[in-house]
Amino acid sequence: MKAKRAKGKGTFPLVLTERGVSVTIYESCQEKSGKTYTSYWLVWQTPEGRQRKSFADLDVAKTEAGRVLSDIISGRTAATVVTSADAELLALARKRAERAGRPLLSFLDEALAAWGILKGKASLVEAAEHWNRQQGQIVPRMVPEAVEAFRAEKEKGGASPYHVKDIKTRLGQFAATFRVPVHEIDRTAVREWLDAVGKSPRDKINKQRLVGSFLRWCAERNHISPEAAAEAVRIARKRTNGNHDVEIHTPTELRRILFGGPDANDPEKIHPPLREDLVPVVALAVFAGIRPEGEMQRLTWEEIRLGERIIEIKGAKAKTASRRIVPIHDTLAAWLTPYATRKGSVAPFERVGQALRRWCDTLGVKFRKNGLRHSYGSYRLAVLKNVNEVALEMGNSPKMIFSHYREVVAPAAAAEFWAIVPQQADNVIAMTGTG
Repeated sequence: MKAKRAKGKGTFPLVLTERGVSVTIYESCQEKSGKTYTSYWLVWQTPEGRQRKSFADLDVAKTEAGRVLSDIISGRTAATVVTSADAELLALARKRAERAGRPLLSFLDEALAAWGILKGKASLVEAAEHWNRQQGQIVPRMVPEAVEAFRAEKEKGGASPYHVKDIKTRLGQFAATFRVPVHEIDRTAVREWLDAVGKSPRDKINKQRLVGSFLRWCAERNHISPEAAAEAVRIARKRTNGNHDVEIHTPTELRRILFGGPDANDPEKIHPPLREDLVPVVALAVFAGIRPEGEMQRLTWEEIRLGERIIEIKGAKAKTASRRIVPIHDTLAAWLTPYATRKGSVAPFERVGQALRRWCDTLGVKFRKNGLRHSYGSYRLAVLKNVNEVALEMGNSPKMIFSHYREVVAPAAAAEFWAIVPQQADNVIAMTGTG
């Protein structure tokens, strides 16, 4: 049994060949809880279709590969009575098969498997001609190399730092698992990978979209056919009913975050309002929908134009790399006016999310990741009732706005939300709100 390594930097896939029959072993690496787990997938073709088995040990996978090769070559069932005419026909068939360097049984198995896939829709010759048109121009490239080229091109083309980082992390995980030529990526394996590494339905969808973008890029460069790329990303998503995955803050919770209040563990201890340098951060997140992580750290006071009543989120600073303009309405203007003369970065430090989480824990308010931004989308749509306008303000698609924020809050709650404004008293910002 001969073993042939794949070309390129990696050592996998490992192709094992005996008497013209081949099976393939792929390596799969996954990280869980800081540990890396390696498994090996044995893949071979039968009349029933493509077969796959997983092993934790490479030697065990190789042993099983030898058994599978032996079964294929022997054919398991050999005729015990052969007429002279049959023998002549069999000898002729074997002779023709030998010209291609393949055992006769291997040809028959492939033909049966192909007929099962085609189901009479086309002949084997027609299918082969179609494959040749689609795959004949394929330029093989290993997934890790293609991912790095994809990242470099996006970075050179002016993609936002957030998007480039997303490629490094999410597609980096993808490349670490799929160390095979791009055109050999298997749809089933992609689905299994997403199920294993997806931390949440949203994270799974984000990874799926990024993989889809990467494979379309590969198809444009002939590393994979367009049909194969489309098939690879046609992955079942976990459906979400309504808006249960969107968590927002109630007006009461927001007043506590801004105004302070009793300690979560000591009701007799009353906390003062939110620390002064975090007030504009919360105001911009909850009353303008600025993303607290990423966009907020890159936003400067010069981009908040109070006189024009707009906030400019430049493409280089936006998560989606698209410039957008967010209006400053009366409620937000009231919160930002005390800071009108400030310069430089809006965020006082890098990890404002952690500081807000600790503040919420102190007050006994449930901290919701992206809850401030989700609150803006929900309460804003309740007032405007215009999905397209809210989508432009938040830098999302109308479809996402409609599915996430429609009918999340009642009009009365929206009115209470937009009435939360600061008041000046004794040169100290005392936070008050209605309700």
